Amino acid sequence: MDIVITGANGAVGTALIRYLSEGTLIGAVHLRALVRSPAGARSLHALGAEVIIIDYRQPEALRGAVTGADVAVIWPAPCCPDAGKRCGRPMSKPPGLSSKRPPRQASRRLYI
Repeated sequence: MDIVITGANGAVGTALIRYLSEGTLIGAVHLRALVRSPAGARSLHALGAEVIIIDYRQPEALRGAVTGADVAVIWPAPCCPDAGKRCGRPMSKPPGLSSKRPPRQASRRLYI
């Protein structure tokens, strides 16, 4: 299973990658860790994740990063127009991902 996780170098994202990399829950996985900066990337790579540095304000970059994934776990905060700032309100979906799934985009999305 191919899983993309946004905000992967945060506390929750790192814990999720650590948990999923153990493979006990769903078997073998390929983890894509999306981060804004290389800080902490080495530790994610050590957990077996493919680290992708991305600018969340670029919808095409986000779309490309989730293409082909089975599941995309998307934290709301990185999807705000001003990266790094809290939204203060729930978002129905991040910019760049339509509600209609084009072929090859993530087949399932999980908004947390």
